[in-house]
Amino acid sequence: MYPGNKKIEGVYQKIISLIPPCKYFVEGFAGSASISRIIKKHIPAHIVILNDIDYTTHGLLSLGADSYICHYDIITFLRLFLSMPDLSKCIFFFDPPYLHSTRPSNTAIYNYEMSIESHSSFLSFILDFPARCILIHPTCEMYDDFLSHWNKSNLSIRYHNKTSLETIYYNFPHPTNLLIDQFTGKNFTDRQRIKRKAARIVKKISSLPPLERSYILNKIKTL
Repeated sequence: MYPGNKKIEGVYQKIISLIPPCKYFVEGFAGSASISRIIKKHIPAHIVILNDIDYTTHGLLSLGADSYICHYDIITFLRLFLSMPDLSKCIFFFDPPYLHSTRPSNTAIYNYEMSIESHSSFLSFILDFPARCILIHPTCEMYDDFLSHWNKSNLSIRYHNKTSLETIYYNFPHPTNLLIDQFTGKNFTDRQRIKRKAARIVKKISSLPPLERSYILNKIKTL
């Protein structure tokens, strides 16, 4: 598994459940592009744009049609979007190489690491970046200080038998509509509760006479 891969039970669901509808999903530190991979699985025609400074990840990033791969440093990559006319239709997801001091092993694991100065430059840049952004990083003073005005969602992640307390930061209101709603819920138990509730409601509506069913469904569309 690629280091930092977010296809971990309870983690990717929480990230996906913060992604509102968008035309373009952009991963700035793609790695194995696990979140984009899930999006493409559920919405094959969705456009994803992947960037990773490490050219050796290129083979990992091939997601087929409507996916585009870049290999820039993060700030150069983001500057490419500043003149984009429909930037508001993008969601940017950032899973940067973590500060060494926040890693369970405190060791280098990537071909291209980020220094403290690089983290600072990146955070300073995205504070003024005019787009909707989601970022995940272990909870720490540096990220909390820079992103103090962003919304937050906390979670615990197990990496090789060690627990990392992490924060998902996002600079837009908590979404009321999602790009993919399959993972709605706070955790596995909550997701199962919602699925069972939805199944009961669908079964009840399906059993109604056709005209009543049509009337109710039309009413639901106006919500």
